[in-house]
Amino acid sequence: MAVNLRAVLSDKCNYRCVFCSRDFNRTLNADISSEFLETCITAFASLGGCKVTYTGGEPLMYPELCRIMRLVHSLNMENSITTNGSLLALQDEEFFTLADALNISIPSFNPEEYTRLTGGTSLDDVKRSAVKCAGLGLKVKINCSRTVH
Repeated sequence: MAVNLRAVLSDKCNYRCVFCSRDFNRTLNADISSEFLETCITAFASLGGCKVTYTGGEPLMYPELCRIMRLVHSLNMENSITTNGSLLALQDEEFFTLADALNISIPSFNPEEYTRLTGGTSLDDVKRSAVKCAGLGLKVKINCSRTVH
């Protein structure tokens, strides 16, 4: 049985999705301490952990992400990121060598509806990034939980 850790790295997000449960008007935009996270991950690995999934906010905004992913990789665990996908094109090569899996949240495949729901960038850019990541060998899963008519 695989044992997984879910790490909420930050409240920060570059989107303002209308369906998000986070209250961005009251959030402190706080990041988890990387020292605390390292302690948790090391303890988790010693208990037989298999995978760390990073969430947020938007985990790609966490400044220590690659450093933490290096630690997880060195402990022979899998790195998985749940993201809106908008910042994937800005990641450096190291990110793609350390990442094993991506869960990309796309609330609509209609470009206008996508922009309305997320307040975000181009749906086409996110789709291109998802295809690129899959081509690099990452496991890519699309999270789409909203039905649009």
